[in-house]
Amino acid sequence: MTAHLQHAIAALPGSLNVPYEELDARMAEVLAAGRGREVYVVCRRGNDSQLAVRALEAAGLVGARDVQGGLEAWRTQVDPTWPQY
Repeated sequence: MTAHLQHAIAALPGSLNVPYEELDARMAEVLAAGRGREVYVVCRRGNDSQLAVRALEAAGLVGARDVQGGLEAWRTQVDPTWPQY
């Protein structure tokens, strides 16, 4: 399943979909979108989001946060109605 399809199934309102494998190529876009905002990085299970936060910090974005456990943890711990894919 592609990241774009996953985003269509379980997108957070106002979120920017940037699959980890596209992050380097889209870093300028992400940095511009995150400027002056709180940035939370989330993926399906929380693994790629950890790597993405490190890459964002290395690129100069201060304070980006990883959502631990990703959308699967959100579904089990916060909202059981959240789509599972």
